[in-house]
Amino acid sequence: MDWRTKKGLLIDLDGTLFRGKTVMSGAREWISSIIQENMPFLYWTNNSTRTPKAVAYHLQELGFPAKPSDVYTSSMALSDVLIANHPDQMGDAVYVVGEEGLQAALANDFRVYARDKTPTSPFAVAVGLDRQVSYDHLRYAVRFILQGAKFYATNPDRLLWENDGLSPGAGSLVTLIAFATGVTPIIVGKPEASFVHIACKKMGIDALDALVIGDNPLTDIAAGKRAGASTVLIASELQQDGSEETKADQVILSLSELLS
Repeated sequence: MDWRTKKGLLIDLDGTLFRGKTVMSGAREWISSIIQENMPFLYWTNNSTRTPKAVAYHLQELGFPAKPSDVYTSSMALSDVLIANHPDQMGDAVYVVGEEGLQAALANDFRVYARDKTPTSPFAVAVGLDRQVSYDHLRYAVRFILQGAKFYATNPDRLLWENDGLSPGAGSLVTLIAFATGVTPIIVGKPEASFVHIACKKMGIDALDALVIGDNPLTDIAAGKRAGASTVLIASELQQDGSEETKADQVILSLSELLS
């Protein structure tokens, strides 16, 4: 598949461009070729822990050209979805299980409460990856949802790449809270098609004209397929279920194959 025939690219980060501090083969060269071709693209990630500025800085440290405006995270998507779904409650309280990226994304339009700050009646609970989460933190989230707060989640990722290997992802916390409450969350990140559509809208293109590149069939590829985008999978040890929804249009071993 020739990515140059598309109108925009959504590029996954962890496991696609890098794993921990290791840059994937051909990744820097391919990003450089995209920029040389003036192809619209976004660094498109389920990682909810970092702000766009922090994501861009991390990419720069690894040798990738990146600006905050090049980044679209699941935290940003959650904020956009909350604004769209609850326009009359902008400025109201949201309780957050999540790190700086999620808190900062929501703080522009809502009153954010997290950790030791506990509102009496938030209209929503927003859950992302939180590596400093406590039992009390989870308890507040569960109670607020049981009291009627809307339950939103950045993504259902079970695993994430870290420097020393795979670790539990945001989906592990989301599942815990969902099990405790019996409430199904509104998920905004991969594998939801809405994450593709919103990101494509930011690039000024339709999802049908986009190409999604990632290493996870259950999230990256499923999101792209659900939205009608073309998909490229970088083969990895991440689980594949064999369904049509997770079957990429093209499978490659490294991004170097896209340079030709």
